[in-house]
Amino acid sequence: MTPELILPYDGVLPEFASRPVWCGRGSTAIGAVRLGSQAWIGDDGVIRADGQPVTLGDRFWLGHRSTVHIATFTHGTRVGDRVTVGRNSVVHACTVGSDVVIEDDVVILDGASVGDGVVIEAGATVFPRAQLAGGFVYAGSPAKPQRPIDRAEIDERAERLREAAGDP
Repeated sequence: MTPELILPYDGVLPEFASRPVWCGRGSTAIGAVRLGSQAWIGDDGVIRADGQPVTLGDRFWLGHRSTVHIATFTHGTRVGDRVTVGRNSVVHACTVGSDVVIEDDVVILDGASVGDGVVIEAGATVFPRAQLAGGFVYAGSPAKPQRPIDRAEIDERAERLREAAGDP
């Protein structure tokens, strides 16, 4: 299964480490996207690399109606391994570490950096150029650390988020 729309930008097509596990209706990958193995892309999920690269690690999971994008002339987007992005979220022109959960309705803006082992709770906004240290739960607008978190809870929250979206 591959995204419904795989489109070039400036002559460059997306690259996939392996066929994604799932690509929902209306899912799209455009331009200089590099997608790791075992990816899952929800309905109307969009990964847009139309001017800068987007690199997504292994086991990347993008919820329904969520977007990964770049800032055309300034910032690409780089995401580590085992990252779960909820529904209706935007990961824009930033860096996200590994083992991260980005819940529903979250926005991460240009130049922000999210460390490894982070949960960003539903509805939060990570402001431009913010630096979120690893090992914490963040919430609010702007996103602020709420408490430390361990890997077991991160894994459990990722699983719960994927199940809520209907991932088999």
